[in-house]
Amino acid sequence: MRYLKSYKLFESVSADIKADIEDMLLELTDYQIEYSVTELKYYKDGIKGEDCLRVYIKDNQDRFFRLEDIMDVLLRIKDYLKESDYSIDLGIPNSDDYLDIDNFMKEFSGEELYDINIFIYNNPRISPFKRKYTLTGNDIFESRFVSKFEELKEVISTIKDICQEFKDNNCNYQIEPSNDIRIKVMALQGKGVPFYIDIDIDRRIIKQDEKRSGFGPFPEWFIETCRRIEDYMLSEGFKTLVSVRYPTDWVNLDIDELEEQTGLIQKVFLEFIPNEVSKEI
Repeated sequence: MRYLKSYKLFESVSADIKADIEDMLLELTDYQIEYSVTELKYYKDGIKGEDCLRVYIKDNQDRFFRLEDIMDVLLRIKDYLKESDYSIDLGIPNSDDYLDIDNFMKEFSGEELYDINIFIYNNPRISPFKRKYTLTGNDIFESRFVSKFEELKEVISTIKDICQEFKDNNCNYQIEPSNDIRIKVMALQGKGVPFYIDIDIDRRIIKQDEKRSGFGPFPEWFIETCRRIEDYMLSEGFKTLVSVRYPTDWVNLDIDELEEQTGLIQKVFLEFIPNEVSKEI
């Protein structure tokens, strides 16, 4: 295990950076996760100590948490430091598995974690001139990550354009991932990240049936909008799964079966999952 020693940081990590990171960490308390920030020597190579900020994170009720629970905060810190001379390593306490933030996310995504250490330390980047002619594994990973992120943003932007039809007809909707940080999580992890549209149904759009016991079929514009979404997502390598919510139950069906649905319909849920053979995003 790497040796960590309490140490005064002097000028190695600025007070402003430390304060900004502590502000970002405040969000963790909303998820019953506690943290502490200390100044240490981090022996990354076991020989030469690096001045660092150590952030120790654990569930405040001694239960496990998952990396996804704190992903928004980790990515916000990463983005904040990416143009600086600071690097981020993460590890499990009492373990030698200390990895850079990208590899840690890939290695421990979905795992049950009880506590982790985050080390933020000075690690001067190579000069811009040298970087121009030096392609590393991290450069390749970063390039692919940025490409996936931009593609996903374009997909979600197009979905929003199609979904304007719902909004124009008084049906509110929610798309997930809903912001850039969550899109980045999806770009990093790929499968296993929620990707869906949740549509609230305004009953005024559905004709009341003759017996007044419920509501009749969806209007044609609603069915066609769902089909447009399905066709577009298929072209992007995703299959669309449809479900309808009634007051006491959910019903799974195909988009064509929406035409046959009647009753007190509250929501339509469109979930997108990657096809086995799909466009890489």
